Amino acid sequence: SKSSVRSSRLVHSSPELGLPPTACTSNGSKFVTWAGRNNSTLTLHLAREKDNGCWAIETPFANPGVDCFRPSIAATDDGFVLAWDEYCDGSYRIAVAKFQNGAWSKVERVGADNERWLAPQAVAGSKGVYLTWTVLKSVRDKLGIVDNAAYAMMASYKNEELEILYDENNT
Repeated sequence: SKSSVRSSRLVHSSPELGLPPTACTSNGSKFVTWAGRNNSTLTLHLAREKDNGCWAIETPFANPGVDCFRPSIAATDDGFVLAWDEYCDGSYRIAVAKFQNGAWSKVERVGADNERWLAPQAVAGSKGVYLTWTVLKSVRDKLGIVDNAAYAMMASYKNEELEILYDENNT
C-alpha cells in the first residue's frame, strides 16, 4: 500500500514541551493543544489555524500555581470540548471546558480528597461528549502496607455540566 504525508507546518517549538499534544478539527478549523512549561507552572496551550495558514497560540486557562497536564480534545458539532488533569494544593483533579462560538464556557472541575484523578480522554459521539479517566487511591492493608488502588471513571459532558456515570453493579 502507498501512503503520503502532506506538507508539514510548524505549530510550536519549545524545549519545555514534555507531554504529547492532541488535535481535532471542528467546522473546518484545526486545533492543537498541549501542556508546556510557563515559568514554573505547566500550562495548557491551544493553537488555532487561521485563514491565512498561520497558527494563533493562546493559553486559555493559565493559572499560577496550578499545573495542567495531559489535555484531550474532542470535536463537537458546534465547537470542541477540552479536558485535562491539573494539580493544585496537593490534589489531582479533572477539568473540562467547551469552546463554542469563539468563547470558552466556565471550567468544570471534579475530584475527591485523597485520590488522584488523572489522564482524561474525551470522545464526542452522537449523544454528546464522554470522558474517561484513571483514579488512584491510596489504600492500606491490614499489615499497614500502603498501595494504590486504580480504577476507571466515566462521565458525560452536556450543557456545560459534567455528570459522573457510576457503575451501579460494581460499587
